[in-house]
Amino acid sequence: MQDMCPHAPRRLFLWTFSTEMARDMISHLKEQTSNNVYIQGLQESLTARELDSAECLILTHRDDVLTERLAPVMQSLDSLLLEQPQSQWHFGESLLAATIHWAVEEADVKSLYICGHSFALSNQPAVNVAERFSEDEKSADDNQKSIIDRLLKNQNQLHQSKQTFAGQVEQVLEIPAVAEAIQNGNLKIHALFFLAQAGTFLAFDPNSGDFAPLIPSDNRI
Repeated sequence: MQDMCPHAPRRLFLWTFSTEMARDMISHLKEQTSNNVYIQGLQESLTARELDSAECLILTHRDDVLTERLAPVMQSLDSLLLEQPQSQWHFGESLLAATIHWAVEEADVKSLYICGHSFALSNQPAVNVAERFSEDEKSADDNQKSIIDRLLKNQNQLHQSKQTFAGQVEQVLEIPAVAEAIQNGNLKIHALFFLAQAGTFLAFDPNSGDFAPLIPSDNRI
């Protein structure tokens, strides 16, 4: 069953920038490539493997469990891994955007995986709604109210995390090299949202704004 994020972007993969705007943004991004620590790290990764290009770039929130779950993708493809706390995913004319621009133009990546995390923004796990309360300390009504409050808090936290991730994916799609490569059929986008509460992935569709289980049968990458 699909889960719609009401305020998620509704867009087609089209390059909507005017030519002048695109040129200006590309110019600023290229200025960010020199002394860019992210690009240097990716270049070192390519050099260590004696590669000139990579099949895919994986932009993911820094989390050990999430990285482990992404391992099959990294092992099956010549991939570049860019780990950054999701709370620091700022694009526009940033070093991170310049790195993605470089990966598409210079490293010739054909797939871009964007992997968000349900706890990335709060840095706190979901509240345990099954926590037991002492009967001596709380009445049954208080227990029920506490559980409902916790469920609502979890639901709101998840909704906000999804909205933020949807907006971040939208910003990646506006990076000129990404937008142009998608329009020309040279780049595929895979937007994955790791639902840490369940240990499963949701696939986000930027065109519809929907979140849906990646693979309902086993939820493997």
